Amino acid sequence: MAVQTEAISEQVLPELFSAPGRVQYDLTSDLSAKINSPVMAIYAEEGQKVSRGDLLVLLDGRDLSSSVATARASVGTASEAVSAARKEAALERETSQARIRQAEAGVQQAKANLGIAEAGLKLVLAGARSQEKEQAQAALTSAESSLALAEAEWKRAERLEAAGAISLRQKDLAKNALDQARARRDQAALALSTAQEGARKEEIALAEERVRQAKVGVREAEEGLRAAKAAALAVGVRDQAVKLAQGRVSESSAMLNSSRVMLGYTRITAPFSGRVVKRMADPGSLAAPGIPLLTVEGGQARLHASVPERVVNSISKGDPVIVSLDDTPDSRMNLTVSSVLPKSETGTGSFEVRVNLPGENFRTGTFGRAQFKVGTVKALLLPPKSVWERDGLNFVYRVDGESRASLTLVTLGRRFDQGIEVLSGLKSGDKIITSDLKEVQNGRKVTF
Repeated sequence: MAVQTEAISEQVLPELFSAPGRVQYDLTSDLSAKINSPVMAIYAEEGQKVSRGDLLVLLDGRDLSSSVATARASVGTASEAVSAARKEAALERETSQARIRQAEAGVQQAKANLGIAEAGLKLVLAGARSQEKEQAQAALTSAESSLALAEAEWKRAERLEAAGAISLRQKDLAKNALDQARARRDQAALALSTAQEGARKEEIALAEERVRQAKVGVREAEEGLRAAKAAALAVGVRDQAVKLAQGRVSESSAMLNSSRVMLGYTRITAPFSGRVVKRMADPGSLAAPGIPLLTVEGGQARLHASVPERVVNSISKGDPVIVSLDDTPDSRMNLTVSSVLPKSETGTGSFEVRVNLPGENFRTGTFGRAQFKVGTVKALLLPPKSVWERDGLNFVYRVDGESRASLTLVTLGRRFDQGIEVLSGLKSGDKIITSDLKEVQNGRKVTF
C-alpha cells in the first residue's frame, strides 16, 4: 500500500506562557449630581455612544434660574448706585474747589483792601503829594476793578445757589465780598478826595477806622478759607461712598457668578467620549451628591492579564503577545505589550500586564488570555494529520524497519503552530504515516 510518510525531529520552539485577564477601559466615570435636585430628563441609554460634552442628564433648575435672575438684578441696582455715588462725588468735588477758589480770592481781596486802607491812612496823616495823589487815583482804579470782579462773583454765586451747587452761606460770603468791594471803592474815592483836599481830624479818624475794618475783613476771609478747606474733606466721604458702592457691585457679581455655577450643575455632560454602560436613574428620581446616575466608559480598551512573579521578568513593554477573548473564541490577535506594572497585585504576588486592544467594540469584564513568549523549548513535533484518536487515546502509525505499519500509542503535549508535541511513544527520526490513515492496517507493509 502506498502512503505518505514524514520523519519527525526535535525542534527549537518558543516557550509560551498563557495568562488569564479581563477587558477594561482606561477611562471609567460614575456620573453623579453636585446638588440635590429632581431629575428632569435623561438623554442616554445603556450601550449608547456619547461624545465629550454631550448633555446626558438634566436636573430641575427652576429655583436656581430664579436665583440667577435675582443676582443679576442686584448687580444692576448696585451698578446704578455706583454711578449715582460717582456723580455726587464729582459734584461735591467741583463745588468744594469752587468754594476754596472763592475763599482764596476773598483773602487776597481782603489783604488788598487792608493795603488800600493803610495807604489811605498814610496819605491822610502825611498830607497829599502829587505822587500820592497819583497813587490814590491808581488805588481807586484798582478798587473799581475789584468791585467789578466781586459783582461778577456775586452773579455767579446766585446761579450756583439756585442750581443747588453751593450753600446759602457761600452765597452770603459772595454778597459780603461785594459789599466789601464797594466799601473799598468808597474808601479809595475818599482817599483820593482827601489827597486832593487835605486831611481833617475827622478824616484821620475815618481812615483809622477803615484800617481796623480792613484787618477784620482779612481775618474773616482767612477764616472763610479755612472753613472751605475743611468742607473739602466731605469729598473724601463721597469717595468712600463710591468705594462702598463698588464693593456691593463686587459682592453682587460674586453672587451672580455663584448662582450661574450652581445652575450649570443642573446640566450633567459626558466627561469624555465613550459609551454609557449603566443607567441607575430615571426622570423624577432625586439626584444627590455621591449617588451615581450613569456610568460612562471610554478611552483605550485593554486586556489586563495577571502574570506570576516567576514569569514577569521575561516580559517587557513592546514584546509580541497573542490575545484571544472568550466572547470571540476563534479570534487570535497578534498584538504587543503596552505596559508592565511594577507593583504586584495585593495578596496574590502576581503582576499586571496590559495589552492595548484595537478598536472600541469590546465589553468590559470579558475574559481572555494572553500568550507571552518567555523563552525557548525543544520539542518533538507531530503533524496534526498523523494523529488519530480511539477511546480517548492517541495513536499514530509508525513505519518500522521492515516497512510495516506499526500502531503506536503516543502521549501528546502542547500544541504549536508547527505541530503537536510528543511526550512519549516516539523518538527523533521515526517515520510516521501522514495519509490514508483509515486504510492502513497494523502490521501491513507499506510503500512510500
